Amino acid sequence: MVTNNLKLITLLLLMVSCFSWADVTARIDRFEMYSDETLQLNIRVTPNGEINQSDLASLQALFNIVQRGQYSNTTITNGKRTAETTYQFALQPKQTGILTIPAFRSGNDTSEPLQVTVYEAKQRPDTLPEDAVILSARLSKNDPYISEPFTLTIEVAFKIQMQNATLQGIELDNFESEQIDSGQTIATRNGQQYNIYQQVIKLTPNEAGLFEVPEVVFTAAYTNPSTRRSERFTRTAKLPTIQVKKIPSDYPAGAYWLPAKSLTLVDDLDSSKTYSQGDYIDWLTLMTVDGIEANRLPDPLQNFESQLTGGVRIYRNAAELDETKRIDPSALSFTEAGTVTLPAVRIPWWNTQKDALEWAEIPQRTLNVAASTATAANPATASPAVQTPTPQPETAPPSISPQLTTEQSGNGLWQALTALFFVLWVGTLAYLLKIKKGNQPNTVAAAQTKPNAAAFSFKKAISEKAYGSYYHELLKLMNEKSISRTALASDELDSLGKLENFLFNGNDSAPDDKALLALAKSAQKSSVAKSNKPALSSLSVMFGE
Repeated sequence: MVTNNLKLITLLLLMVSCFSWADVTARIDRFEMYSDETLQLNIRVTPNGEINQSDLASLQALFNIVQRGQYSNTTITNGKRTAETTYQFALQPKQTGILTIPAFRSGNDTSEPLQVTVYEAKQRPDTLPEDAVILSARLSKNDPYISEPFTLTIEVAFKIQMQNATLQGIELDNFESEQIDSGQTIATRNGQQYNIYQQVIKLTPNEAGLFEVPEVVFTAAYTNPSTRRSERFTRTAKLPTIQVKKIPSDYPAGAYWLPAKSLTLVDDLDSSKTYSQGDYIDWLTLMTVDGIEANRLPDPLQNFESQLTGGVRIYRNAAELDETKRIDPSALSFTEAGTVTLPAVRIPWWNTQKDALEWAEIPQRTLNVAASTATAANPATASPAVQTPTPQPETAPPSISPQLTTEQSGNGLWQALTALFFVLWVGTLAYLLKIKKGNQPNTVAAAQTKPNAAAFSFKKAISEKAYGSYYHELLKLMNEKSISRTALASDELDSLGKLENFLFNGNDSAPDDKALLALAKSAQKSSVAKSNKPALSSLSVMFGE
């Protein structure tokens, strides 16, 4: 019995040993490399088995896994079957120096850790002539104010065939960065023809101070004509330090900080015209900026309503934005006759060209408001709040009609007066509603509801010379379909510019109605949203894999 038990235990131990045994080996294709190269790592597990996932996490702390795969293989030698699994990884180092590839575990076995030395790509010697590939980088300015956008332009001029090109990204703390353009052209330099790849990056500093800019590094592979082998090369470009200036001390305290090359603020209100009580008129304000995005512009009418005096109210719609303009559509309602004072609208901004404080301003204006026709003709019935008189008791004074008894005259008189006042009240109310409806603006209703752009009639607006309503609805339509000004044809852009000059710059020359209708029709037909950002070309497309 004891012997049998010992045999059984021995058999079980052998079985456990067989199932837990695994041979794990790791191999790399090189022990030295440059930072822009990839390393091949193979991990073989015999027999078939899984590698520990936590070991992969340790590997990814030092390397990017750019490609992975696995395959299984079975061999029979002298009648003995052997199965193995090989895991393959293409690795790109995240840093330079001596990096350790960790040991990998499978079952009870573990591979040996491996070390690889990674050098900076720019340290690689190459025999490629300097003028074969020329890298340059420039800043549009290196002393911006905080929140002032500027650009970094990187250019690669080359006259050879290249593959697997990489352009090391510029990373700056406390800066917002956005690639806004890239593309390739052909140019002649020093009598030689070059392909020019250009990339433009917008940088916006969030803090003041002195910032070091890392080198721009470009690497690629080419076929050496002497050896007919593919070799990698590196080009670098240095940039100056960036001194970000803080908000000047003479800028108004608490005001919205607005650095720009230029800023204008205009509107389309005619202050020489006499308006009528009860009128609703469209009012457009336009801010045009250069040197900063329009979506960074402040609301010019933020405090306008709180400064209004009696006799006028403002109703507002959402602002419309494009690349360089902010349009705020509103309506003014005149509730009293007399003179109405509109407060000035003032926006401080910092002129980065002159390095000085300036103000964009719509000055204070006084408007004349005439009494409405209903008020002037019949003051007693100007308001719909007319009430019927309260009936008197039966002891009222004697009737003015000798045919009626005292009781009949009292009741009949008040019934007649009540009916008369009711008729007058209904008539007055209907008249005032008709006036109000006729003067209601196209863009803003008293209930502050937004009109449906699809239902808006551009043709009707043009025929009625309601150019402000046309302009507002056109911009809204262009925003909905992401139609930028740069996407407009030259004649369409010219028509839009003439309309803006007419509305905001006091140009007496009326816009071309036919051209405006054609512009609106073109925008309505545009069913596919057009991006207002240029398409970005990848390096793989420009130079090949």
